[in-house]
Amino acid sequence: MPVSPAQRRLATTQWHPAPLIVEAAACARLRPRALPAPAGRGTGRRREHEGTRDPQHRRPGGRITAVTQPIAFADLRSTVYMDCVPDWAAAELPALYGSFFSTVEYFRIYDEATAISTCILEQPHHVIMFTRRGRDVLVLNKVFAIDPDSATRLCETLFRLRPHPRRIRLEVMFEPRLLGFPSRTLICSEDRVIWLPSTVDAYRASLGAKTRRELGRKWRKLQNDVPGVRLDFYEKDAISEDLVHAVVEMNRVRMRTLGSVSMYDDEQEARLLRVSRESGIAVTVSTDDTLVAVDIMHRVGAHATLQMHGHDPGFASFSVGLRVTYEAVCEAIRRHLVAAHFGWGREDYKQHLGAIAVPTWTTSVYPTIDAKRLALDEVSQLAAGRLGRGLRRLSRPGVRTTARRLSQRWTGAARRGEADGS
Repeated sequence: MPVSPAQRRLATTQWHPAPLIVEAAACARLRPRALPAPAGRGTGRRREHEGTRDPQHRRPGGRITAVTQPIAFADLRSTVYMDCVPDWAAAELPALYGSFFSTVEYFRIYDEATAISTCILEQPHHVIMFTRRGRDVLVLNKVFAIDPDSATRLCETLFRLRPHPRRIRLEVMFEPRLLGFPSRTLICSEDRVIWLPSTVDAYRASLGAKTRRELGRKWRKLQNDVPGVRLDFYEKDAISEDLVHAVVEMNRVRMRTLGSVSMYDDEQEARLLRVSRESGIAVTVSTDDTLVAVDIMHRVGAHATLQMHGHDPGFASFSVGLRVTYEAVCEAIRRHLVAAHFGWGREDYKQHLGAIAVPTWTTSVYPTIDAKRLALDEVSQLAAGRLGRGLRRLSRPGVRTTARRLSQRWTGAARRGEADGS
């Protein structure tokens, strides 16, 4: 089997350049100096030199205030800070990727990651956070733009660390076959994105004629039929606990109506409140005494991510859900943002408002093809997932009805054939 350049470099690599020492005041960007090579380097064996770490100074999120030693790989133009999130690296993430799912706040609140490490790539510049889960390395960045060459260098850097990881879990926005390592796709999904024009008028003009007409007609009807209708905007600390609870309740009611269960339990509600007060913008439609619809989005760099949406089903005839999301997009334009991310799902309102699909692939990356073949746990999980999805499709009422009709038709045809034969 052909061997990629990345695999060849990984197989033949020797001791990496001497580690660098950094004074650790939250791993600030300082000028490191090279340490002398440790004794025994001449053996040619790959070794790992861990930095000195004091457990007494470990903080939540993996930040270390004692002396730490970043690990530099000159041939890969990469540097790794183990169990450390430099302040300057965390501050670069919003402007670098504009992804709510690639922020330290998201990693700590939703991923519940504690021992977070940092990998810095240069030419081009990337800031990647990762953590270890047993023998696996989980790259925490999600919905972020990275080219195949940089992603391959990232994987090669992580595979060189000791102890050597069995595999790397990574989300990319290109086809995984472009990576320089064997991979297995776990999930293929689509982020719905609106690339925002410079003005609200330009955005409105880009919508379909029917959408523009319905937005105006339903809004005028709501204002005429219901007194005191107004739009309000709240940001960060102004977003109250009652407002978050109200939109979560709207989501739970909607899920029950669809015969499902909302993912927003009390713990998820607390997380939503926390991140909303850090980076949230809430748009509400309300009357004098009723909260009608809510959208909560997060501003990250020059991007907005719409995380939570809910509306009162009693006002569904006025299309208040579509209206409040439209107003949230307009607010993002007024703040001079460049994109609004709607997340996963193919709901019709996203298409009506101009969102397009941007595919993402969640993949497992392996150092060799043999390591991929030996990952039997992953193969069984994927097979079980496919079986479960197939059974759920077969359990739908429409599918059951169609299967029953086809069975009756085939049975009737067989009986007629037997009668003709006799």
